Amino acid sequence: MVKKNSIIVSCVLSFFLVFVLESKAEEPSQNRIDQSLKLTHEISENLDKFRNDAKALLKDSPNPELIKKAIKFYEQGLLISEDPKLQQLVEQNSKLMGKAYDFHFEMAALHMQLGDNEPMLKLIDTKLSRLLAPSYEHFFSPDMRSRLASDPRYQNYIRSIKLPSKMGLNSVIGSPYREELSAAQKTAGLSLFWAEARRSFVHFNHVPDLDWDAIYLEYLDRVTATKNTQEYYSVMMELAPLLHDGHTNIYPPKELYDVFYSRPAISTELFGDKLLVTKVHSSSLIDKIKVGSEILAIDDLPIREYAEKYVEKYVSSSSPQDRSMRIYSYQLLSGPINTTIKLTLRNAEGKTYAESVIRGRPEEEQKEQQFKFKMLNGNISYLNLNHFENADATNAFKSALPQILKSNGLILDLRDNGGGSTNFGLEILSFLSRQPIPVAFSMERQERNIDRARENAIILDTPKSSRFYPYVRKQDSIFEGKVVVLVGPKTFSAAEDFLVSFVSMKRGILVGSPTGGSTGQPLQMNLPGGGMARICIKHDYFPDDSEFIGKGIIPDIQVQSTSDNFREGRDVPLEEAIKSITHLQF
Repeated sequence: MVKKNSIIVSCVLSFFLVFVLESKAEEPSQNRIDQSLKLTHEISENLDKFRNDAKALLKDSPNPELIKKAIKFYEQGLLISEDPKLQQLVEQNSKLMGKAYDFHFEMAALHMQLGDNEPMLKLIDTKLSRLLAPSYEHFFSPDMRSRLASDPRYQNYIRSIKLPSKMGLNSVIGSPYREELSAAQKTAGLSLFWAEARRSFVHFNHVPDLDWDAIYLEYLDRVTATKNTQEYYSVMMELAPLLHDGHTNIYPPKELYDVFYSRPAISTELFGDKLLVTKVHSSSLIDKIKVGSEILAIDDLPIREYAEKYVEKYVSSSSPQDRSMRIYSYQLLSGPINTTIKLTLRNAEGKTYAESVIRGRPEEEQKEQQFKFKMLNGNISYLNLNHFENADATNAFKSALPQILKSNGLILDLRDNGGGSTNFGLEILSFLSRQPIPVAFSMERQERNIDRARENAIILDTPKSSRFYPYVRKQDSIFEGKVVVLVGPKTFSAAEDFLVSFVSMKRGILVGSPTGGSTGQPLQMNLPGGGMARICIKHDYFPDDSEFIGKGIIPDIQVQSTSDNFREGRDVPLEEAIKSITHLQF
């Protein structure tokens, strides 16, 4: 076994030499990234093998001899991660660094089982002192804590690893709601968001003319001049939209939701240049405002002028279509609860009239049916996947699967899917193919202070890649017929992750309008007075490096309903999807 493992170590080092020689050639940087990722994957897999071999030895009833043999496996793995030729690559990859630290910790824990505490204390005093990870406290078993408790090195380490938690979501800067904030709290909240964005926001390339430091100075004056928490958040909520990203937001305290998010019980949508009422959620309004009526003005201001004056500055969005949708469908009519706004409307017959409506809580609106499934003419299955927030989406698909398997084609409607968890979408895709499913190629900002001191550019590192880590989940039943996915500007976040994989699988076609163009991993933080913020820290691409953030995913067939289509009750994108399954070859 030791000889076999030595061969593994030798192979990994040989692979590295090839990587170094190829990297010296004049080749595109993306090729070097790919080579680095391939080597990283190779190292990671071999470290996993050594660890699994060690754990297998200790699975049943470990004795001192077996523990000593397991330690040898860990030592073999560390020959790879600590080889001078590979050390720079390991140290620059958080995943490999984490595995190397785990190897050291687990090996030291085995020494403790043999009665020797010194390797663990030495580890605490050296390598672990440079890794302040709060989660490591839980790795020490009660017995280990008892045996180490009296040692000053252990005591200091436990105090040190609590530091990061004081700087994150549990920071004292985030505080409960109060009607007024101190000057220090106002400044701290602004400074926290500004500093975290400056350090971690991944889309500054989308706002190249934005001077983030100048913005900070401007907003310092503005936030300190506010008189109460409501005014403070009215100003703060203008800050995030300057970054032009749908996953970067500032939210007020829940106690102020009624002030900022109340709206009348109607839904609206922009069709070309016409804003139509698409739903009426209150029985008291049904006779006053008809679905299909056009809104011409709000409080006697034309809708675009009203939006520009009162709404646009609060809209965080990634693309023009995302921005338009958020302004005219989500935020246009929002304001303080129980306040009245005057709508000037024109009905389908061309008659103009005015109606006053009162803002109320959004949760009072009637909820639409979730995950609606139906069979269409031509034996075509249709499933509306409204969201990926929980397992309801996958459960709905599984419930419909027996009928889907018998159908001639499948239409998945993601036009109202604002996202959730990517994995729920991937599980659904696993019922459409037996092949591994490609996922987004992701990057995050990775700055080295030494480079900043030398005024070098920000470096984008690659934490994961679909080239080596596709989603694999085998299903007993696979639908192999034609698939069309309906998309639009409300298709957002995890729903776009779904499309990245679907398009890369070449499993079907997209019909509708460009998607919202925003996904990624937000970093969340609590703000003074009970508010909350998030900043996008991960930039996703198609596996072939194609960009869709800030642009949206473009359908194969672009089509959208007009105002006349809506008033006639026609769903033109759905009609086109049915036609595509019936007549097109794909």
